[in-house]
Amino acid sequence: MSTSGFEYQGFEEARAIARRRRRRILLPLAVVLIMLLALTGIAIHNYQAMRADTLTLSERVVTNLQSRIETDVQAYIRPMSRIILLSHDLLGGDLQDGLPQGRVEPYLIGIMTYAKGLTAIFVGTADGEFIMVRRYDDGDREGLETKLIRQSTSAANGFEIELTRRDSAGQVVSQEIRPWDQYDPRSRPWYQGADEARGLFWTDVYPFFTDLTAGVTASMPVVGQDDTLRAVIGADVTLETISKFLQTLSIGKTGQALIIDDSGRLIAHPSAKLVMEETDGEPRLATIEDLGDPVIQRAFDRYRIERHGRRYFELDGRRYISSVSSLDQQVQRDWSVLVVVPEDDFVGFVADNVRHTLIMGLSVIALAAMLAALVIRQGLRTDRDALRVLEREAQLDAEGEAFGKLASGHTALFDPQAPDALQPVTEAAGHAARVRRVSIWRLDADNGSLTCLDCFDRDTGGHTQGSRLTRAEHPELFTALQDQTVFRAIDVTADPRLSSLHHHYLGPLGCRALISVPVRLADRVTGALWLEDTGRRLEWPEHTLSFAKALANLLAMRSARHTPIGPQ
Repeated sequence: MSTSGFEYQGFEEARAIARRRRRRILLPLAVVLIMLLALTGIAIHNYQAMRADTLTLSERVVTNLQSRIETDVQAYIRPMSRIILLSHDLLGGDLQDGLPQGRVEPYLIGIMTYAKGLTAIFVGTADGEFIMVRRYDDGDREGLETKLIRQSTSAANGFEIELTRRDSAGQVVSQEIRPWDQYDPRSRPWYQGADEARGLFWTDVYPFFTDLTAGVTASMPVVGQDDTLRAVIGADVTLETISKFLQTLSIGKTGQALIIDDSGRLIAHPSAKLVMEETDGEPRLATIEDLGDPVIQRAFDRYRIERHGRRYFELDGRRYISSVSSLDQQVQRDWSVLVVVPEDDFVGFVADNVRHTLIMGLSVIALAAMLAALVIRQGLRTDRDALRVLEREAQLDAEGEAFGKLASGHTALFDPQAPDALQPVTEAAGHAARVRRVSIWRLDADNGSLTCLDCFDRDTGGHTQGSRLTRAEHPELFTALQDQTVFRAIDVTADPRLSSLHHHYLGPLGCRALISVPVRLADRVTGALWLEDTGRRLEWPEHTLSFAKALANLLAMRSARHTPIGPQ
């Protein structure tokens, strides 16, 4: 017997609803997914393009910065050569026979007044005399200080020092005589280097004797007609000024620019001390190691291996840009400008902008997803309602067919001699109620037992008859049945009146839920109709119970015309 009509009569309608449901779910989800993929693709493309452009721009910024430093250092140091050559031409004749203070000092003061880049200018003679004009700044006052070392017959060491200070207007503010501080110009590198070179000489960077600052000195010898050295003219430039210039540079947020030599000594640094003291108290130039900065150390190590150029490196998960350019052509020294800056100082805003764009885009997508969810929910609700209507129509049709089969049954419907007569009824009832099993029971005349007239199992499609339940095994069930009790149980084990039925009948068959409706003739119970289902059922709908009651009433009416279902 075909059962497809009982399972679902609106098959084509259900397929159409299913297709519409898929479209209602998949189409909004596809739109949201496409929007998400498009946003992600745009964000990735924008990030890569903006990052590449920003890095290109950052390279130009670093290059321009290095050029600016090179120009500034060149402008700061190169004029010293011309000053020394000019001073040699102007003072060379006066220095042939000693140190004429009256002519040399005004000249040196004039040079210091107009050459703002000089730290000091001085002259040392072959007999140990020395005159220097340098700048001073004691906080309250600034100006020029003249240090004169001259021979003295009254001094214990044969030399004495005269210090004269002038204010910014050139007026003498103090003058004093001090003991010789053991400074001998003839022992200094600038003096000895000029003597050996017999021409313009540049010292290496070294700590100045007077104020222990790092600097360089340019010097020029004054030679007599007999080719003997008579004096040396020199000028100092402290590197503190270059360091102060480096402080004014802005390189990203945390980038640094410094000047080093090939041995790692600091020539100029925006914040570090350039002169350190050894354990014995002797001054020395600071080095890269003294900074204790792993980023600068890594950049310098790469420079020592790869020499000048631009490179990238990573340290502690952060990416850095390092660029090193030479100052050899500008100052004829093995000096280099080292610039180190974190890459995210330049490209960090790109990630921030893309992140903000993503957040705004995701907010729009989230709103679209919420709207899509509402549309899907409303559509699914409409489909569920439509399916529920179709299912209810199909169920009503199946119930009507079950009633029709029972109402139109022939006279042998309840004849014990025709055991197959009830099979169409139980099948129709099983498909209409959509339960696992439907069984019709006859209560014996002595009310001592229930006998199954027919039981239909939807899973197997088979019928069984003859199962027998006795009052001795199920006393509470029989009592409830005689009281015409209707059961609607989801779990029969939870009802003491039905628990025995689970152990002896329902449980072994895989059923746990039960609707039991008595079949009554007048006021007497003659049997029962059972709808049996598995433990997966969560509820018994009211219309299922109503269907079972109506079917039981029809069974009762038919049993009134035929004797088999009643007591014998």
